[in-house]
Amino acid sequence: MHECSRARAPTWISLIACKGMAAAASSGSSSSSFSLAADEGGKALKVFHASNVAAAILLPVAAFSDSGSAVQTAANWAIAGVLPLHGHIGMNWVITDYIPPASQGSVRALTLAASVICFLGLARVNAQGDGVIDTVKHLWTPLKVADEEEAAAGAH
Repeated sequence: MHECSRARAPTWISLIACKGMAAAASSGSSSSSFSLAADEGGKALKVFHASNVAAAILLPVAAFSDSGSAVQTAANWAIAGVLPLHGHIGMNWVITDYIPPASQGSVRALTLAASVICFLGLARVNAQGDGVIDTVKHLWTPLKVADEEEAAAGAH
């Protein structure tokens, strides 16, 4: 009996994982899809290495370009795609190495959900905020005196 048919209370995560396992079983493949088993095959390693090189190039280019410039905007959008993809593939290797096989499907589904949420968050920062790089730069920008006075007045 397949582990999906033994599930007590199906959740959306287990349903996604079981659907992926059923698709893999019907196709004769050990991998459900690139998105769920993103660590399998030579293609994943090539994409992982390419995303590593892209991040190594994009991050300094975006950081040293002028705020709001076309170069920084393009780099911000590329970073929004590259970082979640790189993290997703890397986490799937961790899942393969450290998660018991019976739990890998649901953990991979959670990882995929986290990667999609990460991309959507970075895309929102780009579309509605200052962009990924300028948002990170704000971490090292000292507060203005007026902001400090307002904060002190609000504390009393």
